[in-house]
Amino acid sequence: IELRDLSNVDIHRELNELINCWEKNKKSNNKTYEVKNEEIAINRMLNTSKSHNLILSCAYVKKQMVGFSIDEILPNDYAISHFIKGDINFRGVYEFINEKVSKYLEEEGVLLWNWEQDLNIDGLKKLKTSYRPINFLKKYKVSLKYSV
Repeated sequence: IELRDLSNVDIHRELNELINCWEKNKKSNNKTYEVKNEEIAINRMLNTSKSHNLILSCAYVKKQMVGFSIDEILPNDYAISHFIKGDINFRGVYEFINEKVSKYLEEEGVLLWNWEQDLNIDGLKKLKTSYRPINFLKKYKVSLKYSV
């Protein structure tokens, strides 16, 4: 796994190519998933990467990016995974990335690693549970109360 610079434009191109590959794999497996909003969110994060403590970890096979993870180290020995994408034609790519990122975060003193939301997608929820998390965070919906 290689740590890469999020401000590098060439990396942005590689990330977008992998996102397109990921989307094609979803469609070819008849999985419905709207990638546009996620692609917008990833690109927004890339454009503001200097204002966050982000880590871009990339997996390569023969100089081709086959997976990536964007994580953020936060205060109090805590990290959050914002995005992880992989080319499923490379079996075990997600497990490989997760193992390498977890080791890196541990070396950086991170004790707790919160993964992206599962968005009530059964497969993602099942996968996350298979890693035997020590805790689940409560989610809240916050809205403004307007007086009429």
